[in-house]
Amino acid sequence: MGLEAARGRWILYIDADERLAPVGREQVRSLLAGDDLVAARLWLRPVTGYTFYREYRLFLNDPAIRFQGIIHEKVVPDIKRLSETRGLRIADINLYLDHVGYDGPQAHKHRRNLPLLRAELAREAENAYNWHHLGRVLDGLGDRPGALEAWRRSLAVVRRRRPPLSWDFVVYVELIRAPETDRSEARRLHDEVTELFPDNPVLRYCGAILDNETGNVAAALEVFHALAETDAETFTHDLTAVDKRLFGEFSYAGLGGCYFKLGRFAESAAWYAKASAADPHSVEYRTKAQLAAAKAG
Repeated sequence: MGLEAARGRWILYIDADERLAPVGREQVRSLLAGDDLVAARLWLRPVTGYTFYREYRLFLNDPAIRFQGIIHEKVVPDIKRLSETRGLRIADINLYLDHVGYDGPQAHKHRRNLPLLRAELAREAENAYNWHHLGRVLDGLGDRPGALEAWRRSLAVVRRRRPPLSWDFVVYVELIRAPETDRSEARRLHDEVTELFPDNPVLRYCGAILDNETGNVAAALEVFHALAETDAETFTHDLTAVDKRLFGEFSYAGLGGCYFKLGRFAESAAWYAKASAADPHSVEYRTKAQLAAAKAG
């Protein structure tokens, strides 16, 4: 395998569909000169238009660190074990990696990943992340019932495993936002996951949507305004990447809906107009802005 052929002291793991920005390299050279480091987390943008989050991609070239699995291969368990047994540090560095593989149509990737995910889950059924990914693949291929079942299997694994892992919140989001989920059940799921991830902006947005739907408009307004005031270009979160539209278009539309429900039509029209400016192709935003403006006039 590739790691066994590597001859350098350090491994920088990059997929073929990822691009490394030419910044931060002097910090890396200085950091790697020492002898007390086992790995470093760099910044990764998993999808174009998202924010960055921390990912383990730089690690010591040591036979004790090897990839596990046939899809979403992991080196993190070995890195953490080596850190604990040898007393070596894991550092954070300002290298930036962009993943462009999720740009454009994904059907070919879904068809490729489907048998890999099923084979991996047959070998390791207690893998919540792979159950979630299987749901995304099945949904992308048009099998909505299969997707929902995979997400429920993922949720069951998450609930059996504590403490939670950083990506465990994603399956809650799938089920909360699913039209097939009863709204009272969506609220219970949201309350449950918010206790595990209280500062997650995606969960705050989902909660605001639920609040607006159930008439707690004041609470929804507070969250939508806070998200809309966040600078998407500088926002980072160690554990998760966030669609930048959450801090713009999506929150603008949420504010438009809240103010419309309150009968404050001029403010509603203004926020829908901002959402429309963020996505000029959206007929929905443009129509809602026009309707709110007509009511205001």
